[in-house]
Amino acid sequence: MSKVELTKEDKKRLDKFLSAAAIYGKTTPIEYTSCDKESGKYYIEINNQSNKVKKIIKYIYTEYYQILSTESKETTLICLSLPESEEFDFACDHDRSVKAWRYYQNMCGTSLTSENSAYYYNETIEVNGDVSFNFGYDSHKYFRSIVRNSNLSDNEKQNTYDLLNCCALHNYEPINFSLMPVTGNLQAAKQKFGNDRFDTFIYTLDLFYNGGELPLCQGGNMAVENRRILRDTLNSFDDVYDFCEKLCFIQNKYLVNKLIQSGKKPILEIDRVNEYIDLAILVWTERSRQTRFPGSNE
Repeated sequence: MSKVELTKEDKKRLDKFLSAAAIYGKTTPIEYTSCDKESGKYYIEINNQSNKVKKIIKYIYTEYYQILSTESKETTLICLSLPESEEFDFACDHDRSVKAWRYYQNMCGTSLTSENSAYYYNETIEVNGDVSFNFGYDSHKYFRSIVRNSNLSDNEKQNTYDLLNCCALHNYEPINFSLMPVTGNLQAAKQKFGNDRFDTFIYTLDLFYNGGELPLCQGGNMAVENRRILRDTLNSFDDVYDFCEKLCFIQNKYLVNKLIQSGKKPILEIDRVNEYIDLAILVWTERSRQTRFPGSNE
């Protein structure tokens, strides 16, 4: 990769993108750093402007981001890949992009079908994409705060910061995506129980399959009919292992058990941050080894 300085035309195009995303305001201007002409990637740095960072990271054109710290400031480096056309589509999330659906098709084969812009697993369960391990900006900052307040040495802290940045690199990669049933709004349950933590979601699913329907099917303001639909949707899978294999692309039962055990516990100490990072890497490694239906995404 060969990075070069941005031209006036490059900066003008980035200005148009950021303005279209309603990111520009009366705050400090964004610093454009460089670009890679061959791959079409643009690199920008933002200092201490959390709201602006979160807005940019949200959009599909974010390839990855990293949080870089010095003694005097914290900078977020963001890599953008803008579309070839001048049209900017802000309605599509990373886990619902064309790239993501190709990955799901590769993992599901003919079990995943499409009709009227909707996707179905086994023709009956409407599904959508979902980011498994949330290493988005807010979660990343939360984990960094635990590291910062820990008793680790400076070198150990830096090593953990580097690992978190590594996880941020993969946050919007297909190996961090699962399929989530739309029917019954299971996504809302994942966000509610455990603050969108993947391991806690798997733990809650395990409770359901062992007779504990209350957390998923009885909580919140969910209508009675939706609760029944959600229960029936989940019961179409044999157990948590079947669900994980078919929609989360995890075939290793030992790994599912590790997720369940981790999901029972809060993340308040540095050891738990490291455990969560290790789990993410194990899941990504498991998924990267699988090519279930080669050629089905072509």
